[in-house]
Amino acid sequence: NWFEQAVQPVAPETARAYMRNYYMMVERAAATLNLDPHFVTIDDLLAQLHDDTTITVGTKNTYASAIAWALKQPDFDFPPAVREHGLALVRNFNPRGGPAQEVTRNSRVSARTIPQEDLGPVLNALLGARITKQAWATKTTSWLNAGIATGARPGEWESAYWFDRDRRILRLPNAKLRKQAPFRWED
Repeated sequence: NWFEQAVQPVAPETARAYMRNYYMMVERAAATLNLDPHFVTIDDLLAQLHDDTTITVGTKNTYASAIAWALKQPDFDFPPAVREHGLALVRNFNPRGGPAQEVTRNSRVSARTIPQEDLGPVLNALLGARITKQAWATKTTSWLNAGIATGARPGEWESAYWFDRDRRILRLPNAKLRKQAPFRWED
């Protein structure tokens, strides 16, 4: 049972993490409930934890363990009745019992691709800027066209090389080939 493990003595690093988590939850609940942090109860903490759809079940277990840890600390000024009531609430806390978690991704959504309708204008703009000292527009246009033709990812171009320049054979190892022994051309 997770509660039995949560009330066992913990390492000093874990104790520091639990203390940080506990105070963070108190501050968060106080801000949400518009209360002074001294008036936030264990009921408030567990209710907010139960209803929070932004954190995983595992994180809810960790936070509930932090509450149990705080209740067991003699340095925390909990009256004995509040301590017992709080431990009973934590013991009965079910992190899976609340609303389902809302998964929000913070990563880019397909920002690594150029939509089909934008490809023509991008290539036309690059072709219009072909005359530069470094010829970056020509190189970029070639790279985009080669990427479209081969379907290669940008990271796969790092190990690309001409296998046979006369026959225009380009070796483009993918992630699987890169883990194998490198190909060596024997004369």
